[in-house]
Amino acid sequence: MKIVIAPDSFKGTLSATRAAERIAEGLRGTYPDAELVLSPIADGGEGTMDCLKEVLGGEILRSKVHGPFLEPVNARFLLTPAGMAVVETAEAIGLPLAGERKNPLLTSTYGAGELIRAAMDAGAKEVLLTLGGSSTNDGGIGMACALGLKACNSEGKEFLPTGGTLSDIRALDFMTLDARIKSTSFTALCDVTTKLTGATGASYIFAPQKGAGPQDLPLLDKGLFDLAQRIKEATGKDYLDLEGGGAAGGLGMGTAAFLNAELKKGIDTVLDLIGFQAKIQDADAVITGEGRVDNQSFMGKVLSGVASRVKASPAKLYIIAGSSTADKDTLTKYGVQKLYVTSEPGRSWEDIRLHAEEDLLHTAQLFRI
Repeated sequence: MKIVIAPDSFKGTLSATRAAERIAEGLRGTYPDAELVLSPIADGGEGTMDCLKEVLGGEILRSKVHGPFLEPVNARFLLTPAGMAVVETAEAIGLPLAGERKNPLLTSTYGAGELIRAAMDAGAKEVLLTLGGSSTNDGGIGMACALGLKACNSEGKEFLPTGGTLSDIRALDFMTLDARIKSTSFTALCDVTTKLTGATGASYIFAPQKGAGPQDLPLLDKGLFDLAQRIKEATGKDYLDLEGGGAAGGLGMGTAAFLNAELKKGIDTVLDLIGFQAKIQDADAVITGEGRVDNQSFMGKVLSGVASRVKASPAKLYIIAGSSTADKDTLTKYGVQKLYVTSEPGRSWEDIRLHAEEDLLHTAQLFRI
């Protein structure tokens, strides 16, 4: 018997790798002769770099860059033996780095640009960017400025715009961008199709969770619209309707405009890179999971990606989750044979966090095909 163990991280408690290890440990007592293939998964957001290192190998390199408020932070990126860099932009501009000061009017993607520059300095000719979990809403202008772009105000003076000052940009000079960008292949991973502006754009949908108040949203939205206009004036290209352009506070658009990046769905790209289809083609079962499962978990995230691949194989799909509100019809639709839950309702978060590993281990011991 072959069982592929392919969980996402259990947010706040277990990494995807740790979750896979605990599930495997729980299965060995019941299926001692089974071939257990551990394949931790990420959807192109937080954890993707560590997930890909497990499969692609390479070295985690560190670089001191500027955080969301331009304070120094130590960030990491992966350089694979094939010369591809995996850059998690959240390493430099992630929401946790903003702490209690969350404010997308003031935060900058500058550090993400510095991390990209460090990857190119290390010799990367291909850069895979993950866009999830940002604290920013600056359309990637900070990233571009770190890579040499010049943004000028009405007085012709160069400045570093943030989410709240995008409308102050009067001109952009692309000629000063790092020349290596043209000879480097960029792919940006995002799990949303959000466009840049409007009621369903970056600012109105995501900025509130980054610290924006209702009064800030029109300003942030107008800033992204104005930035797109300045880019169009400089390049002739219009990015307002780009699917995924609104990812990470408009960083999706910024990677396309400033780096000529191709935007791809994160989970599909990760599954392709780790050769997931080949792993499951002769498997009897695939176990995936994450901390909390609901019907939305099957919309462009890890569970939907895994489920679609399993449907094209002989394997049966099972889920282990910390908690679940997914209805039976949704689970049936995506081919889930059974869903196991590690935690009963009513427990405190502290109790869940402290016992997450043993709960997952115990639940895996109950697993039956």
